[in-house]
Amino acid sequence: MRESNIEGFVLHARDYRDTSQLVDIFTQDFGRVRLVARGSRSHKKNSFRLSPFCKAEFSWTGRGELKTLTNFEPARSYQLKGEHLISGFYINELLWHLLLPEDSHPELYRRYSESLAALNSEAQLEPLLRSFELNLLEEVGYGISFDHDFEGNAIDTTLHYNLSSGLGWQPINVAESRSLTGGQIMAIAQGDFSDNAVRNACKYINRVAIDEMLDGKKLNSRELITQTRG
Repeated sequence: MRESNIEGFVLHARDYRDTSQLVDIFTQDFGRVRLVARGSRSHKKNSFRLSPFCKAEFSWTGRGELKTLTNFEPARSYQLKGEHLISGFYINELLWHLLLPEDSHPELYRRYSESLAALNSEAQLEPLLRSFELNLLEEVGYGISFDHDFEGNAIDTTLHYNLSSGLGWQPINVAESRSLTGGQIMAIAQGDFSDNAVRNACKYINRVAIDEMLDGKKLNSRELITQTRG
């Protein structure tokens, strides 16, 4: 099987054997693809070496899960800094761990491309990350409805709710430590993260779902952000 000039982004790259790299890329048409870039580290001045956040056109051959990179035409490389760089590593790690090989997600690809551009312009991190997490969870079948409760009733902004795993939002009579108001739930549904309580609640909800999917795998980017914030 041979594919040519496929647009994508480098998610992850590591040294392989003496002069090569193993590279995971994210593409619109083929999803996550793993490539071996033979001799990439021996190229003059490492101009051929692939690194995260590099957008390019990739060509490869192979029928198994590991393809052989045959050509690489770089388009641009985002130069992220500080917490924006770590946040970029975070969304790359999520895609690397949570997407099945060669499972196409065109809408998620579009969101990823927009997210990198926003990180490159130093956009606000929390709204960007929460929105990306929600979209990713929806794409991989772990999405949560923020419009209706577990019985299909529209969320009532005058009530409080608990989120029950596997069921959904359940209205309660008295507010509890992890409960949300209907207004907060609707804010998440509308992508409105202007309120700190809404941001924190969405972060917690997303993390529980993501950790369940990771099944014990650790994210290096989480450790980096913890160290950075000290």
